[in-house]
Amino acid sequence: MSVGAFGDGLRIDTDVGFADLAAVAQCAKFCQSHIKSWSRELLLKQVRDWLRGIGSPTKAATVVFVDPVLGPMEEDQRIKGRLVSHIRLEDRNIELSIDPDGEPLEECVEAAQFLYNSLINIDQKARSVASRDLLNEYNESWRSFGVTYKDGTTKEIENPALTPDEFEATILLHSVNVTGTMLEFRYSDKGLFAGHSIIVQAFDGVSFKDTHATLFG
Repeated sequence: MSVGAFGDGLRIDTDVGFADLAAVAQCAKFCQSHIKSWSRELLLKQVRDWLRGIGSPTKAATVVFVDPVLGPMEEDQRIKGRLVSHIRLEDRNIELSIDPDGEPLEECVEAAQFLYNSLINIDQKARSVASRDLLNEYNESWRSFGVTYKDGTTKEIENPALTPDEFEATILLHSVNVTGTMLEFRYSDKGLFAGHSIIVQAFDGVSFKDTHATLFG
C-alpha cells in the first residue's frame, strides 16, 4: 500500500482489494479531513490501521484518489484511468466521473472542481441547453401517444405542451462526466421521452458555448 501526493490531493493505492469498498471510501474521507494537517507518514499509518480491520480481500486492487474539494474518488475497475465519486446537489447524490481521455489528469480535476463549486449554476445552463434542443421535439412528437392495455383496448394520451421553464423543472440531473476537455451531463427524462436519458454535452468544457443535447437509450 502507498499514499502519494497528487497536487493538493492524495492518492491511496492498495495492493489488494476489499469486500467493503464503502469502508475504503470512508477511510479516504477521513484522510481528506486531515490531509493539510497530518504528515504523509502519519496518514499512511492511519490508512493501514483502518483497512486492516475491513476484512478479507475479495476484489481486484482498489485505487482511491482523495481531493480536498471533490473528496474520495474510486478508480473504475471497468474503465482504466477513470475516477468515480458522488457529490451532493440539494438532497440528492450525483455521480461525478473523470476520464482524462489523453488529457492531463490535473486539468480534468480542475474542471471537476469548477463543476463542484458551480454545480447549481452549471446545472441550470445544461437544462437550458436541453430545453433549447429537445423541447420542440417533445411538444411535437412525444407528448401524444397511444397505450394498449392487456385486454386489447387502446387509449390515446395527450399531455399538455410544456414551456421552457416547465421542461427544465421536470428533468433531473443524474450524473456528470469530465471526459478530456468535454463535459457531459446525464438527465432522467421523468417520462417525457419514454424513459430515454437526456445527454447534454459541452464540447468546450466550462466555457459552455459549444453545446448540444440529445436522447440516449
